[in-house]
Amino acid sequence: MLQAVMSAPRKFTLREVPEPRITGEEECLLEVRACGICGSDMHPYLGEGFVSTYDRVPGHEFCGTVLEIRSARGDIRRGDKVVINPAVPCFDCELCRRGLGYVCEQCEVIGGERPGAFCERIVVPASTLYKLPDDIDFTEAALVEPVAFAEHCTSGLDGANVVVIGQGAIGLSCSMVLRYKGASITALDISDAQLEMAKKLCGAATVNSGQCEPVKKVKELMGGRPVDYVIDTVFNQWSVNFALDVLRKGGTAVTVGVPIKNFEIDAFRMLCREVSLRTRYLYTDEDFATAVSYIAERKIDFRPLISKCFPLDRIGEAFAYKASTPSLKVVVTND
Repeated sequence: MLQAVMSAPRKFTLREVPEPRITGEEECLLEVRACGICGSDMHPYLGEGFVSTYDRVPGHEFCGTVLEIRSARGDIRRGDKVVINPAVPCFDCELCRRGLGYVCEQCEVIGGERPGAFCERIVVPASTLYKLPDDIDFTEAALVEPVAFAEHCTSGLDGANVVVIGQGAIGLSCSMVLRYKGASITALDISDAQLEMAKKLCGAATVNSGQCEPVKKVKELMGGRPVDYVIDTVFNQWSVNFALDVLRKGGTAVTVGVPIKNFEIDAFRMLCREVSLRTRYLYTDEDFATAVSYIAERKIDFRPLISKCFPLDRIGEAFAYKASTPSLKVVVTND
């Protein structure tokens, strides 16, 4: 079986490895059909950030076809098209029993702590499977995981006034979900092309933060209305302090980007304005199920976010393309 290993910065090694096999109960052997490249995959590829480890198989935004399943579940059968929630908690601790497995201290992510899905076949826990309709294309199904993250990031923001910093794949996903929830959206980016996408897909007001004084421009666009939330998909010193400048008193900055280094923020100003800082990393099972429904029931069309697809044996080209070309979601496929 072919498996893609990130062996060093900007380097993938394709290896022939033994076929994976089910060895226990409640497991599924899956033929991987599509796996998206996440921004968190790009940080180690570029040799930056806190999680740059190598000789591992990344890939957590994936879907496929069930080849074999050993489970008490009666809703999943051989041949079914499924998408996988890559977060695998212990299922036994108090947090798991409270339905908070995504913050379980023992939670492991397929493509992070566990080998990922940039391969031809993989064994996953049966509990991670979500069934998909047959008419959903595999490349579109690979968007479920980032959409689940967007659902988690926008939880409770229905009808709010929201500024979204960064209009890459996650920022646009958040903006699209926010539009569905009736929020008022102002999109920030330094790319006119990305901002045009936000305007077209989400009806967002747009601000090119590289061509104006963004705090002033946002306040002009708001016309006296307060900014309730900022969703920060960048998460650096500039973006967090921008959020402090633009948020109303008592507002909330939702930080969802992966920082590549530590930085200082104006903690005293945050205190005096009673601004909350809320981080987002994974998602609940309910968030994941909601993301499946968005796509399976055509509530939101995320297909415009797919920029390009590459076969698994060209994964090095896929990552190089993502690193060098303005793009949204790049997907690696097994056709």
